[in-house]
Amino acid sequence: MTTRGKYKRWKEDESIKIPKTTLHRMRAKKLCKPVETTSGLDNVLPADTAEIAHVPQIKHEAVTDEHDIPDADSGGTLQFKQDVDDEDNIIQPEDEEKDEWYDQLTTSSDLNAPLYDNAQVTIAESIMLIMDHSLTYNCTYTSLSNMIDIIKLHLPVGIEVQHLQSLYFLKKAFCLGGDSDIKFHHVCERCLSFFENDMDTCKCGHPRYKGTTPEQLARKRPRAFFLELDVALQLKEFFEDPEFFTLLQHRFSVEREKDVYKDIYDGELYKKWCQGPDGFLTNPYNVSFTWHLDGGSAFKSSHMEVWPFQGFINELPPHLRFSKRYSVLFGLWFGSRKPCMPSFMKPICRSLDNLYTTGIEIKPPEENASVSCPRIRAVLLVGTMDLLAMCLAKELVQFNGQCGCGICEDPGTVVKRGKGHARVYLCGEHDPVLRTKERMWTQAQESLQKQCPVAGVKGYSMLFELPYGDPADGITLDHLHLIDINEFRKLLKYWFDPKYKNEPFYLGHKQREVDARYMANKPPDTITRTPRSLVANRKHLKGSEGRAFLLFFGYDTLQGILPDDYFVHYCMLAAAYYILMKARITENDLELARDLLFRYYALQKEYYGAGCCTINAHCIGRHLASCVKKSGPLWATSAYAGESNIGAYIRLIHGTQNVGMQIISSVRSIQKLKIWRKVVTNSHVAKVLNRHNPKFDRSKWVQLFPGCFQVGSCKRAVLTSAISQALEKAIPRITSFPLRLTKYNKIYFRNEFYFTSESRRVHRRVSYIVRFREGNSLRIAEIQHFLQVQLLKEGLVHHFALVYELTQTGQPFPLISQDHWTKHGIHDVARMVPHMLPVITSRSSGLTAVPIVALEEKMVFMKRSDNKALVVPFPAPWLHD
Repeated sequence: MTTRGKYKRWKEDESIKIPKTTLHRMRAKKLCKPVETTSGLDNVLPADTAEIAHVPQIKHEAVTDEHDIPDADSGGTLQFKQDVDDEDNIIQPEDEEKDEWYDQLTTSSDLNAPLYDNAQVTIAESIMLIMDHSLTYNCTYTSLSNMIDIIKLHLPVGIEVQHLQSLYFLKKAFCLGGDSDIKFHHVCERCLSFFENDMDTCKCGHPRYKGTTPEQLARKRPRAFFLELDVALQLKEFFEDPEFFTLLQHRFSVEREKDVYKDIYDGELYKKWCQGPDGFLTNPYNVSFTWHLDGGSAFKSSHMEVWPFQGFINELPPHLRFSKRYSVLFGLWFGSRKPCMPSFMKPICRSLDNLYTTGIEIKPPEENASVSCPRIRAVLLVGTMDLLAMCLAKELVQFNGQCGCGICEDPGTVVKRGKGHARVYLCGEHDPVLRTKERMWTQAQESLQKQCPVAGVKGYSMLFELPYGDPADGITLDHLHLIDINEFRKLLKYWFDPKYKNEPFYLGHKQREVDARYMANKPPDTITRTPRSLVANRKHLKGSEGRAFLLFFGYDTLQGILPDDYFVHYCMLAAAYYILMKARITENDLELARDLLFRYYALQKEYYGAGCCTINAHCIGRHLASCVKKSGPLWATSAYAGESNIGAYIRLIHGTQNVGMQIISSVRSIQKLKIWRKVVTNSHVAKVLNRHNPKFDRSKWVQLFPGCFQVGSCKRAVLTSAISQALEKAIPRITSFPLRLTKYNKIYFRNEFYFTSESRRVHRRVSYIVRFREGNSLRIAEIQHFLQVQLLKEGLVHHFALVYELTQTGQPFPLISQDHWTKHGIHDVARMVPHMLPVITSRSSGLTAVPIVALEEKMVFMKRSDNKALVVPFPAPWLHD
């Protein structure tokens, strides 16, 4: 085995050239020595390199390994970087003349020029196709660079395209490099405070990661750092989309009702910003954010975590509000420890303060072209996160400590649980003292003076940095972690853990029956996950599975298996949860949910023991209904979108070096691509782009009427007597005209897919139970198939859904003795669960032709016997996974 030669021989022997990688690293680190160095460097460096040695900054840099993270302070900027694992991946900076060419290209109409003479695509389309392919298949930089080389070989001889010269030029042409919108902040490894300005040593005495001392240079990599992004630039990019300003006006189209909560706009926090004609959020250009903060493991084999600080624009319609397309990334923390909020949020809050006080100017929409550059301002309205992140953001002790609740100052009680002890929050007679902004400010002062927490407060929350910041009310409870995961898994633990086998609530001996009932359900396609064993997977069930069980499947699964008193106790949680998730919550609904949740909380000690009264149960029983009053229905502040984005960000990581820039570069690319896609006119390009997202590949869809598409194949239909009778009821004497009938099994209508019972390709789902409107009433039906009726002479076309109506029995559900409900103070069961609709599935009424435009929504269907079933509507139309 051969051994490597001596390192750095070029320092001793002037005839040996400096390796290119070493030269590039020296430029990036700004450590190139002046010409008068004694190491012979002046005789080896090329002329242009010797000049660069005196330049204080390099315009474009390339990170070659983990040592090459730029020396940036809190005010510095992170230039375009490339993370690599070997020197073949290095992207070298190019000549200034080419940079000038790109500056002209990106600001002119040359992007619309053909790639070369008689080419099928333009330069812009070429850039978009390559970037879309790399992001769809998560290509590494090496594979993308190799793909560029392959594409160049397919070009005609003599044709040179600048954006195909290298990966560096491709990304620069896509406007991803050289901007000053990303700031890199080093963090002290000992106390986690970040280094401001030109600090070389932390206040605690620990040296900075990068510096000039030997100790600093010897440090190989920072264990914690975070990136700060320019929110103003992201908003400007959103306004480049011509539809964005129109979408922001959704808030003014929502019909407001007194004492009714339909969206976040009806909550107290939002109303506070809309008071008077000059209210901040009455300005059509101003926006507010629901922000989310949580983390996830970046790699399976290490403890490094990624914590994105993201925001969602509340003024967008619900079906777009939480989409990745319009999500905002404020910052990104990366390290082996959880973020230190005073360090992480301080520079971000400064930027948000500037966005609130000063704002940014944007180009006005085309319909308001006469308006002189409107100014946009923004505020952080409310935060949603789990209890762990809430305690970090509010500067409280952890949720399992004394006074660990983020909403009130209840100290809790320590009780024995298992082999140890745990802090629980028992339901007392008196309401605990609620946290307020003023109390938290005073308590923070006292805690710093006493050097110990006061009522759980350890210090000043960084939300106080904002002139409008309120850490008490500005962060709400998140139903994903609170109910869908923690409370649901806790109930499963008590029901199926063998250590509770002697308790009356134990269901381990009936687990097969429970699983058989639950797994027999066939949810619609809007519920992503189909049912799986509760017992075998109770520790690994996802939040969406817990939500589906509590909202829909739990009643029928547990009825008759869970003892009646415990079943009523479970129904209190499930019914209240459904109410708080509805698209329209009245004041009476809110009071009913508050009462049910408090009863559920108060009975936990009696039914499951004191150890069951955890911080989750306390927050559910005491504070969840109040959060709806402040910030609207639970879905309006859901953390599902934020958690989904975290998973998407982690999947964008394809190397262990420079992880933050990998994520940010990909996120910015995705957002830009979605804007670029809207202006694609080339059908060939659109076809290729649609293949990258096959679920919404509309190239083969047939538009039936605006907003409705036929998906999949169709075939001619025969006019049977059943179809003839159904059509005659819809349009009298229609069958007396020459007709052409076409039937199909799948449509896309109102942002949803609808199937039919005749569809043979869908077996594990029921997406054909719907509710349709007939006059002023709503009816439930099963779609048999869709039918297009064409009147040949008149040239008219009608589109129907042929359905079998399902008859409601009118019998309330659940069917257990009224005495058990009365015992728990519930006298009107139908008022508690009006959404549970027992129906008869017999087809004795025959087919009915319903116009497709009359379809309102899909419903969840649970078959109970041959001719009986249970149907449940979604609490909100947009409440999908």
